[in-house]
Amino acid sequence: MIFVSHANPEDNLFTRWLALRLAREGYPVWSDLTKLLGGEDFWRDIETAIRDRTAKFLFILSKTSNQKQGALMELAVARKVGKNIHDFIIPLRIDDLLHDDINIELQRLNCNDFSKGWTDGYGQLLKKLQEDGIARDPRFSADAVTKWWRDNYSVAEGVIATPERCASNWFEFSQMPKTVWLHSIDPQGKFEKAIKDDVLKFPVPTRPHANCLFSFAKADELTAALGEHGLEVVNTTELSVEAFRQNGLEHPKIERRDARYILSAMFRDGFERFAVSKGLLPYGLSGGVKFYWFKQGLVENDKVFFLNPAAKRGWRAMVGYK
Repeated sequence: MIFVSHANPEDNLFTRWLALRLAREGYPVWSDLTKLLGGEDFWRDIETAIRDRTAKFLFILSKTSNQKQGALMELAVARKVGKNIHDFIIPLRIDDLLHDDINIELQRLNCNDFSKGWTDGYGQLLKKLQEDGIARDPRFSADAVTKWWRDNYSVAEGVIATPERCASNWFEFSQMPKTVWLHSIDPQGKFEKAIKDDVLKFPVPTRPHANCLFSFAKADELTAALGEHGLEVVNTTELSVEAFRQNGLEHPKIERRDARYILSAMFRDGFERFAVSKGLLPYGLSGGVKFYWFKQGLVENDKVFFLNPAAKRGWRAMVGYK
């Protein structure tokens, strides 16, 4: 097995992380924090465990363990056992302890450096264990680690609530429209035919519903387009966007889900109009979805510059292969 010696409680966080990582890889590992996952819970005689059961002795080297009596006593036993075993002791340096200050028992040994990053140090350690042929045990696995964690900690353990800045291609409205207008159109039959034939073209986003037309625009912005087909607005109802989104409408009957679909369709229409106005070209996907792409020469050198989440200037090529 792999024995992990450390200063308790000062180096507990790293020791637990390392022991569980090694156990996930299938290595039989023991520390006083995890005991022996998948095997015995403990031994009364630590010295016997080091002498008779240990294939590698990992010493968590820190400013604390370098002087702590309990850890140094285990190290002394390991030094005796490892006299005739190649690389029996592997020190894992986890802080900025100076080489000249390292305990004399360890100064001649090559330290595995975790002080600059646990992930890098762990990769070096795994490579060393594999090169030295340390055996694995099927009782040690990801499932065993998961079971041990659930038996010993609550679901919230190890979860840290902290703000995080995420980059996203979702657009945030600088100002959500507060009003949506419901326009009743006459004559009804002619309006239904115009919608069916898809001949009505408006300068602003709209969405038909029965003999009505939803829009963020007032009636006078739609008059010209309707008049070309002999249609007119005969009644207009002012609605709150938020109330409509949350509750739908009673008259005419529009469910909450359909209300959200109507609003999102108009927002999508608005974005598509914006993309086209900037010179982007549409490409239709299955289901009628569109995306918009840059043609060559649309922007200078076919590049777009921006500030990334770290507030550093970056750029992306808009034309070419990725």
